[in-house]
Amino acid sequence: LKTITAQTKTRSGFDFLFSNFAAVLKAISALASADCSVGNECLPTLSTSVISLNLAALHVPSETQSLIKSTLVSLCSCVYEMEESAALPLANAIIVTENGKKSLPIGCTSAAEAISSIEEFGDELSGNSFNLVFPVLVSSLIGNRSSSPACDAALSLINLHCSSGSGLRRQMSECVLTLLTWDRSKQFSNPSCVETLCNIYGEGTGDVSSGDLQPLLTTQGALGGK
Repeated sequence: LKTITAQTKTRSGFDFLFSNFAAVLKAISALASADCSVGNECLPTLSTSVISLNLAALHVPSETQSLIKSTLVSLCSCVYEMEESAALPLANAIIVTENGKKSLPIGCTSAAEAISSIEEFGDELSGNSFNLVFPVLVSSLIGNRSSSPACDAALSLINLHCSSGSGLRRQMSECVLTLLTWDRSKQFSNPSCVETLCNIYGEGTGDVSSGDLQPLLTTQGALGGK
């Protein structure tokens, strides 16, 4: 009887936790849906936690999994420089690459749809938008084979943000240096991988720190070879 009572109390505690958890997620989705510009301003505060929840969603009830996923889609829709229909593909790409930790699987249409929509915008993204999509751009370029032709536009998008994305300079250069180790790097032009790497450290990028230069100093980098 004591065991049953303890189990009942534990279940009640989890029910309370998940009900409040769900309320928070619904509030985030409501905020993102109510005003895209406000949601975009909130991306740095909210996206990291929501993405982490999606990557750990296998350990929660199925209905909560769906709510966690829909919350990420709502945040992705706040990248107002792309079509709203690309929000779900972007969310899927973030999840399948574990937010940039894995290369895209061959034929990953979700990333291709998101990147194509962003490319059609034809201009720089806001800082918050670029920070959210950047891991997907990296995952599109770090494999030894292209996931799809549409994903190759990721290098152009990184090059477009060389000046404004100085906070990601180290990650940008690591991505391009990794791409240069693969034969597929030869297919890129306008810009090429080398042009992009030069632009990352070129004029207008602000002060370059020792940490920014560190990727160039490894054995993989141009300055680290013997």
